[in-house]
Amino acid sequence: QIFATGVLERIGLGYEVLKQINPRLILASVSGYGQEGPYREYMGYGPAMPPLTGLSAATGFPGEGPEEFGVSLPDPTAGITTTYAVVSALHRRDQTGIGEHLDIGLWDATAVLAAEAWIQYSMNGTLPDRIGNRDLQMAPHGCYRCGGDDKWIAISCADDQAWRSLALSLI
Repeated sequence: QIFATGVLERIGLGYEVLKQINPRLILASVSGYGQEGPYREYMGYGPAMPPLTGLSAATGFPGEGPEEFGVSLPDPTAGITTTYAVVSALHRRDQTGIGEHLDIGLWDATAVLAAEAWIQYSMNGTLPDRIGNRDLQMAPHGCYRCGGDDKWIAISCADDQAWRSLALSLI
């Protein structure tokens, strides 16, 4: 069942009550901003999270402004984060016999994707350059125009061996 933040507590079924019935219970709560803190009552909306976390500031093409992602990235990211948290909690429960309450926020699950930009800004006061489809660790990497009005190819070579394989396939 899906409820807004705090509803389980308000109807008398919060984690503290439920764990008295089953101490092995693992409860995963996913919300916009977490179960505690000043923003807990705010409604979370996936597309709003990249701008709110600063992730959008690092996206886009050189010389242009921030870009939208085109998908609601925070929603699947929070789901993946929750899945890993549940698996970890199951492992801990196997060792300790005790369950736990997992508190996953869309904001937190999205903010971690901007960690490099946050560190860069805190270390030297600069924002990362927008590089479009490029990658600082791989080359070639990007979408390249081909013949015709709307024909493109996406190429991503993670290492020298991948580049050699690509180059040899084009001969």
